[in-house]
Amino acid sequence: VVESWTDNIEYRAIAIDSAGRIVVTGLNNTTTTSIAVARYNADGTLDTSFDGDSTGDGKFEIDPAPGNSYSVNDILIDENDRILISGSINGDWDIALLRLTTTGVLDSSFDGPENMINYPGNGFLQIDLGANPESFRRIAIDSENRIVAAGIRNYNGTIEPVVFRFWP
Repeated sequence: VVESWTDNIEYRAIAIDSAGRIVVTGLNNTTTTSIAVARYNADGTLDTSFDGDSTGDGKFEIDPAPGNSYSVNDILIDENDRILISGSINGDWDIALLRLTTTGVLDSSFDGPENMINYPGNGFLQIDLGANPESFRRIAIDSENRIVAAGIRNYNGTIEPVVFRFWP
């Protein structure tokens, strides 16, 4: 499938949901100020029920923290078909994790602890570990349905691995 967007979109991650639909995510490669998401039916047509921007075309761009830039590294579909996207915000300065509902809107029930840079109730987490760069590279779900994320931080010139576990 070759998809036409009005912006210069680059897909970077792909996942399949329980209904066999293909979910892809990436960036607006021109500005990096939005995250692109699309969902395709198993036959390759855009899923018009996936409507995060109310256009009904199955693809959209989101900007969960206006005024920032993003990088996308991974996507995961959980057991409830919610979509998790990991990466970084502000040019790799902070870790980023967001969750969309099955219809493609930011999941307002996804929120983090108070010590994180949060955007309460909008389904987006920003985590600052006090180092640069920082980024989640991969995400997974463990046997107890908890989100596990792994990535890096650069602390005083030394690259260090980071692993987080989030409760659902």
